[in-house]
Amino acid sequence: MMLSDKVWRINLINVNKKYVHYYLKSASGRKEIETRANGNQASMRNISQKAFQDIIIPIPPIKEQYEIVRHIEDALDTINSILTHKQATLEELNQLDRSILAKAFRGELVPQDPNDEPAAVLLERIRAEREQTSSNKQRGKTTRKNSSKQLSIAHGRPEVNDLE
Repeated sequence: MMLSDKVWRINLINVNKKYVHYYLKSASGRKEIETRANGNQASMRNISQKAFQDIIIPIPPIKEQYEIVRHIEDALDTINSILTHKQATLEELNQLDRSILAKAFRGELVPQDPNDEPAAVLLERIRAEREQTSSNKQRGKTTRKNSSKQLSIAHGRPEVNDLE
C-alpha cells in the first residue's frame, strides 16, 4: 500500500488485494483515511500505521469480492473506451473544421453565381470607394463642417450619400 510518503506491506488473508485497493480509493475509503489522518495542512496530512490498521473495511465473501472487482474493472474499461472514442471524435471534429474552412476559402461550400463579380474586382471597387470617401472627408473638413452622410445599400453594394 502506498500513501503519499508511506509505503507499507499489508498481508491480507482470504481478502482480494484489488478489492481492498478499490475500497481505499473509493469515497468511503478516502473518508476513512481522512478522518484518521492528522496534521494541520491539507498537503502535509499524515496517517500512522496504527490509525491505518484501525480503518474498518467491509469484507464480503471472497467470491463477492472478486465479482465486485470484475464489475469495477469492467466499468473502468468502459470509461477508458469512451474516453478514447471521445478523443478520436474531437480529433475528427478538428479535422472537419479545417476542411470546412478550406472549402469556404475555395468557394466550395455553396453554388457559385457566375454573374457575381470576381473577388479581385470587388476588392478593387471597395478600395476605390474608400479612397473616394477618404478624399471627400478631407474636402468636407475644409468646406463643410455640419454635413451628414447616409449609408445605403443598393444592388447589394454599400454606398455613402451626402445629405444636405
